[in-house]
Amino acid sequence: ALDYARSHSGDIRGVLVDVDKEDTALTEIKWAQWGCGVHLVVLPSPYRSVLRSLLDYIEELLQKDPEGWVTVVIPEILPARWWQNILHNQRALMLKAALLFKERVILTDVPFHLER
Repeated sequence: ALDYARSHSGDIRGVLVDVDKEDTALTEIKWAQWGCGVHLVVLPSPYRSVLRSLLDYIEELLQKDPEGWVTVVIPEILPARWWQNILHNQRALMLKAALLFKERVILTDVPFHLER
C-alpha cells in the first residue's frame, strides 16, 4: 500500500489510531526501525473509536486545504478462502462506507493476498 501511495504523491502519512498505549508504543518502535521514510501520525482515541478518530483527522486535512483532495489508501487483506472475510477488513468496510460520499476524498483499496 505504501509503494502504491508513493507512486501517486510525495505527501504520504501512515496513520495509527491509539487504542492501546503498549501496542501503539511497540508499533512506533517497529515503524522507526522499518525505516520506510513515511511519517507515522498517531491519533488519540480516548474512547477506542478508530473510525471517529480517522474521520476527524481527514476532516482536519480537508479544512487545512479547502481546494485540496485527500486520498485514503486502504490496505485490505484478501484471505485465501472467501468465508475468511468475516474475520478481516471490518474496519476498512466501515471506513469506506463513511467516506464514500464525502467530497474531495478519494478511496483506494490496495489488496494484500494471503497465502493458502
